Amino acid sequence: MGHMQRTEYAEMDGIEQMIRQSSPPPIRTDKIMDRIEQMEWTSSLPFHRKPSILKRTLFAASAAVILGVGMVGVGYVSPTMAEALKKVPVIGLLFYEASEDAVQKAIERGIISTPNVSDTHDGITLKVTEVLFDGTRLSFRIEREGKDLPQYLASPYVEGFSNEERVALYNKFYETNKSMAESFGTPDEKQERGYIRSPEVLINGEPIKSSGQLSSYMMDDKPMYMLEFRHVATLPDEFELTVRTKVTQVKETYELKIPVKVENRAMILKPNATKSDGKFSYTVKQLDISPVSTRIVLDSKGPVPASAEQTGDYHASRMYYEIVDDQGRVLRPSKLIYTPVLPTTEYHLNDWYAPAGMKSKSITIKPYNFTISNKDFKIKRTNKEDFGDRTYWKNLEMTIQIPQSK
Repeated sequence: MGHMQRTEYAEMDGIEQMIRQSSPPPIRTDKIMDRIEQMEWTSSLPFHRKPSILKRTLFAASAAVILGVGMVGVGYVSPTMAEALKKVPVIGLLFYEASEDAVQKAIERGIISTPNVSDTHDGITLKVTEVLFDGTRLSFRIEREGKDLPQYLASPYVEGFSNEERVALYNKFYETNKSMAESFGTPDEKQERGYIRSPEVLINGEPIKSSGQLSSYMMDDKPMYMLEFRHVATLPDEFELTVRTKVTQVKETYELKIPVKVENRAMILKPNATKSDGKFSYTVKQLDISPVSTRIVLDSKGPVPASAEQTGDYHASRMYYEIVDDQGRVLRPSKLIYTPVLPTTEYHLNDWYAPAGMKSKSITIKPYNFTISNKDFKIKRTNKEDFGDRTYWKNLEMTIQIPQSK
């Protein structure tokens, strides 16, 4: 995903300033801004107006998480693999860079399943159609059925305000930003029927101890709604997943219970290996490997190294990390985000990449950074089709061996 332009940051700053100037006394500005940040994983608001920069940015952020690996560089898919992916059309996107054996093993091991558990109230049905759990990540997709429903699934109405607060927010924002007025200020009784509110997720009857990331967007004219939890290593191999949620203009609560069971969960390596160059160093804390993906956790410290080109009118960006397996396969990251600010001296990376080959015996981490203009903070691009020109630091490369299962 490309980086934010400065105009987009200006609009975010303008929104916060508008809130500070116009919010009625009982409503705290930080409360409203927290709600905006929580919208990062939802789709653009589906009101029938030209999308604002804020909404386009939020939409791009949500889509990148789910589509970043699967939709970039999709190549040939054999009939056998295509048939397997039909069963999991959305979660299956994550497997486009995996082998057919990997996909089949993931299905056999229970890493991905299609429970099709549903609940119906007032003519609207919610159904959990896909679940993915590999021991480090839990994802599930919800479908909605019914008549005369809005195009998108995720509710555009920001929760956490009383109707009295909503009326005040609507009146204050209406003249300056009608979309925000409708999102923050529409009372419950006036909200459009059929949107899915933020769900409650339970594991064996207890609230899940992980923050979730919601993605709601359109794919091939079909609305998609997926919730993902990325810090679930403490979950058992077998558990009951419960999803509770409300739908706008429906009184009853929806409850969906799904049994989850995985065999041979992700392999977790903790190399604690460090590479350094001058004052810069990074340490790989953890590497999770499964047929679904490759997860890397690392910390870096110190000022990033800079090449001769990254001086004068240019500077070096923060460090990024390319991963290649011993078969020469480059593992695509789930997202690639550049923020136009000067790099700091400490970073924590906890991210997912495409899966390594089933027979891979090692992976190599190749640190690199981008060359950034001091004038406008744009990434230097020789090829306009690329994200940006990369400067690789070979002396910082690290190879980690993958134990072979017997």
